[in-house]
Amino acid sequence: MEQIKQPVYEGELVELFDAGGQAWKVRGFLWFSLAVCLFCLKWGYDLFQTYGLSPGDGGVLRPVAERAAWGGFVAGFGLLLGIGMLVYIWIYITRVWLDEDAQQVVFETMRPWGSARFRVAPQDILGSRYHAGEMVTESHTVNAPFYFVRLRGHKLPLILDGQGNLREPGLAARLLDL
Repeated sequence: MEQIKQPVYEGELVELFDAGGQAWKVRGFLWFSLAVCLFCLKWGYDLFQTYGLSPGDGGVLRPVAERAAWGGFVAGFGLLLGIGMLVYIWIYITRVWLDEDAQQVVFETMRPWGSARFRVAPQDILGSRYHAGEMVTESHTVNAPFYFVRLRGHKLPLILDGQGNLREPGLAARLLDL
């Protein structure tokens, strides 16, 4: 993680983490995946209505079960991608602050339009787990480190991007158990 020595203050809040450009990449992929989802839903519906009618398919409408299987598969793939990305942005941390006056940690997560903030007491941060996010193949290499941050009362852990900017490295490591 890039470490920036000067803390950034926003009113009474001390900024601990900012995902920076990584958040724009995630938001861009979200909109791409939602476009793919809509395309797959339309294509799946079209397959259900017309599969078999083209001359290459024999020119005869296929049985309902076969059309439903192909259409459902394509539409299901699109739904899986779209819903998966919506869940991902709900747990993707874009910024973290410490409210020293209230003794709370403020998390900001992404939404399709904008973001959402919520506060937790430091004792409700149950810890974090680091993942290297590395994959090496003959043709390419992926390096996408991240942390799972567990919070009391949340079923899914939050995702803190390892390529984001730690503004207060010592304080962030202590509070978020990095």
